[in-house]
Amino acid sequence: MPDRKIERQLEALKEIRALGPTQETESALRKALCHRVNVVAARAATIAAELQLKAVMPDLLAAFDRLFENAVHSLTLQ
Repeated sequence: MPDRKIERQLEALKEIRALGPTQETESALRKALCHRVNVVAARAATIAAELQLKAVMPDLLAAFDRLFENAVHSLTLQ
């Protein structure tokens, strides 16, 4: 059963995408890039790339590093 909270967050990101490159968009994407659920962070990264928001590049790099910290451990648990 899908998590409704995550679905709402993904929908909110879709709405943020429609705003275009604004300060509000950058702020929301930074917050989403720190999200513990990787699909939310991945969607935020995709939107940042689509909007070419270079200002969030440090946040993208931090999210990338964080998502791969325990990647090998996560794979062995599956």
